[in-house]
Amino acid sequence: QYHLGAFSELDLTEIGGEVGETSGDRKICVSLNPNPSHLESINPVVMGKVRAKQAFLNDTQREKVLGILLHGDASFSGQGVVHETME
Repeated sequence: QYHLGAFSELDLTEIGGEVGETSGDRKICVSLNPNPSHLESINPVVMGKVRAKQAFLNDTQREKVLGILLHGDASFSGQGVVHETME
C-alpha cells in the first residue's frame, strides 16, 4: 500500500565498484510520505520535510537533501495546491 508511506536506506558501498574499493559512508535514505488521497495535499508537507532536513544537516547549499514530487493526474496549471506549491 503506497499510501501508507515507507522508508528505506541503500548502502552505496555494496553496489558497483571494485573489490576492496571503499567510498566511505555513502548512503541514500529514501522516504515515501503517506498520501491517503489522489489529491496532491502531501506536496507542501514534502517540501517542509525537505527544508527541515536541510536545516538539521546545515545544508545551506541545498545539496544533501532532495524532494521529488510526482503528480498523478492531468491537472496542473493554476489548480489548487499543485499551483501553490510550484510558486
